[in-house]
Amino acid sequence: MGSELDNKTEAAKLNRQVDALLAKLEVCRDSTYYYTTVVDIVKTAVSCDEYDNLPNANGKSKAKYRQANARRTGTIWVQLVNAGAYYHSQHQEEKALAAYELYVQTAEHPLFDKQPHHVGMAAYYAGRLAYGIKDYQKAERYADIALKDDGIAKKAAALKVDCMRQLAQTDSDWRLYEAALTALYEQDTHSPHYFNLLVMYYTEHGKKEALEKFVENEIQRNGRNKYAWALKGERAMNGHRWQEAIQAYSRAAALDSLFLPVIYNIGICYTSEAVEMTDSLTRQGNESQTPDATTAVMALFRQGKIYLEKAQVLDPKRSTVDWAPPLYQVYFALGDERAEEMRKLIKY
Repeated sequence: MGSELDNKTEAAKLNRQVDALLAKLEVCRDSTYYYTTVVDIVKTAVSCDEYDNLPNANGKSKAKYRQANARRTGTIWVQLVNAGAYYHSQHQEEKALAAYELYVQTAEHPLFDKQPHHVGMAAYYAGRLAYGIKDYQKAERYADIALKDDGIAKKAAALKVDCMRQLAQTDSDWRLYEAALTALYEQDTHSPHYFNLLVMYYTEHGKKEALEKFVENEIQRNGRNKYAWALKGERAMNGHRWQEAIQAYSRAAALDSLFLPVIYNIGICYTSEAVEMTDSLTRQGNESQTPDATTAVMALFRQGKIYLEKAQVLDPKRSTVDWAPPLYQVYFALGDERAEEMRKLIKY
């Protein structure tokens, strides 16, 4: 900063700029221009106050414009939250982030500290926007601020954990992430988001035993967790333990009759067991291919057909599961005339 006279001159100049910006705001009808002016007013008022409050040659300071600027810009400062929301609605994420950041950074400033505060909410939105542009360190900083607000702490904690996952590099980082994620899940055991993150963590880090234990504990604690039953079925299915997988998947389907991936996988398990049994009978020779054995194979195919056709009804456009190839296989094995029609749907 310059001399005392220079500082006071600069403060007066900036105060006149605040006058001009306030006059523009009064007649502004365009939203973009309005919120741009709001941001400019806050920045200019803060800069004015900085120069105005610098100590004189005797080391004393007396802000000439603070009281008046606090009165006339305080309510405008509150509009920064609306500015952030507006810019976000216009897909101007950098401007939205800047507005929220300015709000959080100036919340304790003497010009605005008497105004109603929503720092936690603004910090959370700033964190989400920073996360969206992959600035995970900044996102985590704002998540930490938002965590202090009980009203937004739950969402802030989820953001914090997401940032920890993105920033983790060392074994120690990952242990901290696991502990934080586990704690969040313990607080909200009905959250599929935290459940899936824990499953992803155990899977990606090769923690097979920890994953098995997690799933079994979850089923014991909450037998109505369809995701836990589905995961138990998936692990059995990957091990070609078809009946075990069917039983677990069926528990998930009993909890949610429209659980499409589970419905589809039950059909796959039945048909896979049928194919596996057919292959085994073929290897054993003609003597093993008794009427009872053939009946058992056909029964599995028919069971598979029930679930695959249900998947077809639930997902006719095959957006989630491609039921056409296995259903063609079933129709072909059962001698169903719809086999040819189904074959035409297969994407080669």
